[in-house]
Amino acid sequence: MTTLRALALTCSLKKSPAPSSAEKLAREILTALADHSVDGEVVRVVDHDVRFGVSTDEVTATSGRPSGPSCWTPTSLYW
Repeated sequence: MTTLRALALTCSLKKSPAPSSAEKLAREILTALADHSVDGEVVRVVDHDVRFGVSTDEVTATSGRPSGPSCWTPTSLYW
């Protein structure tokens, strides 16, 4: 059976490791999902180089390769 995975993107204004109520809530949700065999990860958007706007080629905008949280395969996320 395939393991389900969840990704909680939090949009706190505080970078890690500062306390964040958004992260606390996301962790509570992931704990509840774990009771149903769902693995998960919390990612604070502010901790990453996420640029606003739109470009025609997001891959070259991120140094030539897609990147993302550890629970995603390299082909499933392009920002």
